[in-house]
Parts: sequence; C-alpha cells; structure tokens
Amino acid sequence: MHLLKIKKMENLIIYPITGTSLLILNLSLMLFFPEIPKFVFSILLIVGVLFLHLDTVVENKTLKREIKELREKYESEETI
Repeated sequence: MHLLKIKKMENLIIYPITGTSLLILNLSLMLFFPEIPKFVFSILLIVGVLFLHLDTVVENKTLKREIKELREKYESEETI
C-alpha cells in the first residue's frame, strides 16, 4: 500500500516539472532566439500552463479521494 502511494506521488511530480521547464524553455528561446516566430512561443506558453493546470486538477482529485477514504474509515470506526 505504501509503495502504491509513493508511485502516485511520483506521477504527481511530473506535471509541475514539465510545465515549469516548458515555461523556462519558452523564456530562454524568446531571449536568445528572437527570430523564431511568435506562434511557437504562444504554443509553448499554452502547453506549459496546461501542464501546471493539470497538476492542480490531479492534486485536487487526489486530495478529494483521500478525504473521502478517511471519512469512510472514520465513519466505519465510529459505528463499531
């Protein structure tokens, strides 16, 4: 059970790292290669922000599920 929880946490780390690295890449490209078309920067920005948003969505779902499990556990202990 504990290993499963660690595996889930590893998956949660992927989204913010990917989103942040895409935003840093976007900024670096804008600074060092201004001749690149602007739509490339726009696409990288949108994808980076989407990854950061996915992190928030996944984290919220995980927290809601954990709260539900704890509530069910507490209610089952209370009835015993």
